Formats: sequence, structure tokens, C-alpha cells
Amino acid sequence: MKGVIGVGFVLLAAATTAEAQVTCETQMVPMRDGTSLYTEIYKPAAPGRYPVALIRNPYGRLLGDGCFQSIFGPSTAVWAQNGYVGVLQETRGTMRSEGTFTPFFQEQNDGYDAVEWTASQAWSNGKVGLTSGSYLGVTQWQAALTAPPHLLAMTPAITASDYHDDWTFRNGVPDLSFSLNWGELFVADAFNRALVARGATPDEVNTQVGAWYVLQAKNRNWFSALPLAGGFGLEVTGPLRQTAAGEPWHDPGCCGADCQQSAGVEEKHVHRAQARWAADHQRGLRA
Repeated sequence: MKGVIGVGFVLLAAATTAEAQVTCETQMVPMRDGTSLYTEIYKPAAPGRYPVALIRNPYGRLLGDGCFQSIFGPSTAVWAQNGYVGVLQETRGTMRSEGTFTPFFQEQNDGYDAVEWTASQAWSNGKVGLTSGSYLGVTQWQAALTAPPHLLAMTPAITASDYHDDWTFRNGVPDLSFSLNWGELFVADAFNRALVARGATPDEVNTQVGAWYVLQAKNRNWFSALPLAGGFGLEVTGPLRQTAAGEPWHDPGCCGADCQQSAGVEEKHVHRAQARWAADHQRGLRA
């Protein structure tokens, strides 16, 4: 995440005039099962058919939700300033998208559908590329495994091709420390979704989510404390821990999501970069 955020700030600085040169519209894009995903479409001011840079993001509230908002809004607009259509989609079960967030496993079908939907639009020339890093790199690898006909390029960064090594697992062992730390990134998003579903006003949502951020700042290391009982937000991070540890280690079901296992991909340099990135997040819970 640190690398992604750093790149985002650089692009944000370059996008200060984006709104004057780019149009942005939003759309709920249907997947094959009828679930609709919130999607922002940044287009050059001049009409036409353009190649597409597609970014699929699970960190809506954290990194950008709404046209030209936060980090990813302006940085996606930069693509449109340079002759592309930039498409920013919130993954299933996050922020404004429908459905339930099931990390890794959901991204193959959704990634394929997103690429092919993008290629079919009137503003697209049918050439689609995927970009960005970390979990946004996962969404690229997983889509690529399904071989969408219109996916011509991808640039996954600071990500991995084997999720049982240097991601939610390390050397095949579930990494509880990382999963708890990573899970915290989704708590504000989950609270936001739950409050909106109950009819809370925007001010109420911002107040209650803001209270979470205050509490989180006061307890930065709670995910490395024992015993793991109670704790504000643990009910939200629970599904992520289950995804990390709920499958037998290296069983065929869980390995089906691993790019290296599924496609024979061996990206050792990606593993090394991911190992350095993940090491920054390690806390207690490790002998």
C-alpha cells in the first residue's frame, strides 16, 4: 500500500487541472450474476473512441470514491488527459458496489466481465489495459488468468503471483499479523456501507466513520496484541482472516486462485518486491 499511495500522490499533483480537460461520469456496471459494480469513467473532452486503462480498486473510501476525489480520482483522470479513457471500478462488495467482498476468489469472473464491458462501450476502441498495484495488481493477474479477448496489456506492481507466500500466507503458513493489519483498511468502508444501508445521512456516516479513524489512531497496534478477543472492527476483519486461514494450506481449492499455480507463472522478482513490502507490516504474533 505504501508504494501505491506514494504513486497516487505524485499523480495527484499532476492532475490539478484534470477537471478542465476531462469529463467524468459514473455507472453501475452489471456482472454476469447480476451484481452491479460502481464505476467511474474519465474521458477526454474530445469525443471519440480511445484505448482504455482500467483500474479495479477495493479501497474506495481510503483511496478514492467519487469523480475526481481523493487519490485515485485525479490520477485516473490523468489517463484521459493523455489520450485514454480511464476507468476506475470499485470491486465487488466494497464501498458503492453491490455484493459481498470475497478477496482474491471473486476477481477472475469480475475482472473478465469488467474488461469485456469496457471494450464494448462506444467510447472504447476495444483495446483494454489493466494497471496499478498491491491488491489492484491482484485484480489484474486474476483477470488475465481468464484470458479476456480484449485485454492487451497489464502493469501489476508490488503484488504477488502466489498468495501462499508473502501475502496472506508466508511459506504456506497463514499470516495472522498481516491479515489483521490488512483487514483494518476495510473497516471504514464496511461501516460506511452498513450505515448507508440503514438510511444514515452523509453527515451521520462521516461522523461515525470519523470516530473509527480516531479510535484506530489511538490503537495502532491492537492487531498484534493477545488475546485476540473483542476489539472494535474485528467483526469486519473476520472474513479476511477466514479467507487467509479457512482453506487447508496449499489445497487445490485455494491454490486455484494463485496465478503461479494456475498458469505456471513464475515471477520471482514480483515475489521479492512483495516480500519487502509485506515485511514492513509484520508485527508480534511471529515467533
